[in-house]
Formats: sequence, structure tokens, C-alpha cells
Amino acid sequence: HESIERVKATKARDVMAIVKHPIVDQATGKLADHYWAPLHTPVLDHQGNLSLIIHRTENVTEYVEKFGMPAPGELSSGEINMLVQAQQLKQLNDRLRDSEQHLQAIFREAALGIAVTNSKGYFIDVNAAYCRMLGYNLEELLQMNVIDVTHDDDKERNLEQRKEIIAGKLSSFIYEKRYITKNSGLIWCRVNASQLRNSSGEVTNFIGIIEDITAQKLAETELREVRTLERIGG
Repeated sequence: HESIERVKATKARDVMAIVKHPIVDQATGKLADHYWAPLHTPVLDHQGNLSLIIHRTENVTEYVEKFGMPAPGELSSGEINMLVQAQQLKQLNDRLRDSEQHLQAIFREAALGIAVTNSKGYFIDVNAAYCRMLGYNLEELLQMNVIDVTHDDDKERNLEQRKEIIAGKLSSFIYEKRYITKNSGLIWCRVNASQLRNSSGEVTNFIGIIEDITAQKLAETELREVRTLERIGG
């Protein structure tokens, strides 16, 4: 086959003319025309020698439906190759978009609080669970810094840990801290914090996963009080 011979000679992918091949439409159960670009892709060994040629077809129906079926010779092999690459890029973008939507759903619906801040601690995004914990809505928190909702006695340690991460001394940390809610209440939380860096290695964001452990802290306090009374009554 001429295409295979071209791959052998060039060690590069070769795309052949677009062909029509009907397949059954799963929605209607009827045959529907689909258009395909057959291609041969070389597989090279570690020394750069051709070891295998893979044959497959790329669905280019969307292009044909939009622009029409090209006449024989109208598109060069290179142009068809660019069409196939564009189709593959679109498929990749579709998968990335689906993946992003899935991650957004996890972020929004997670039972634990999730907060994203910039390197200075200002909120960029938070999920619904975090809003419920603190009693603020999203718009309010986006105007605030994490220090604004941190108990006074925990602020200094919070700032020191942030500095250590930015300096590269820590990549993440888990700690317990107190938050002040919108109605001036106090809640205890366990925070698992990590960082994101840009291509230059600079910290751009902090991501925190926050669990409300107030009930656990109250139970521990009550248990200590009971044991203290038992020792006194002893």
C-alpha cells in the first residue's frame, strides 16, 4: 500500500483520503453516513528504527457535515493530517472540559469545607460546606482574607506556616485551628493545607480542606472534666 510505503520511507504519520462508511445511529437505530480519515502511524524503537505501523481511522464527520465532502485530490495529505490533528485537539478539549466540570461538581458538593486563597491569604473560591461552617456567603468571603476569620490566638501561627510554605520549608501541613463565624461564634477545625506553584516555582495559591471538629473538641473537654472530678472525689 502506498501509504505504508510512505511511512516506511519517512517514519512519519501518513493520512489517506477521507472515506464514507455508514454506521448505525444508536439514537434512531438507522444507518447514518459517517466520514473517516484512515491513517498509518509509525512506532519507532529506542534506536529510531521502525518497528511497527498502526492503522486506525479518525472520525471527521463533523468537518464533512460543516464543509462538505472534499473532492478527490482537493485536500492534500498534509491538509487532511491537519484536519485530523484539529479533530483530536477538539476531542482533547472536550475531555478536559468534562473533567473540569466533574472536578467542579466535587468541589461544590463536597461534605468537607474547601477553600482556595492566593499567596497572601485572600479567598479566591470556597465551596458551600465552607460557607455553612462560617455563616458567610460566597460573595462575602471573596472580599476577605483567611486571617479575618481566624481566632486571634491562632493568627500568628497561621501566618508563620504560610511563610514556611512560601520559603519552601514545607509543601503541606495539617493543623487544628479556631475560626470565628459570622455570628461571632467559635468553631474548631482540622485543616489540611497545600500549595500550588507556577512554572517559576513561586507559590500562587493555597488550597485548604477543612473539617469541623468542634463536637470532638467539646467531647474531649467534657472527658477531661469528668476525669478531673473523679480524681478529686477519688
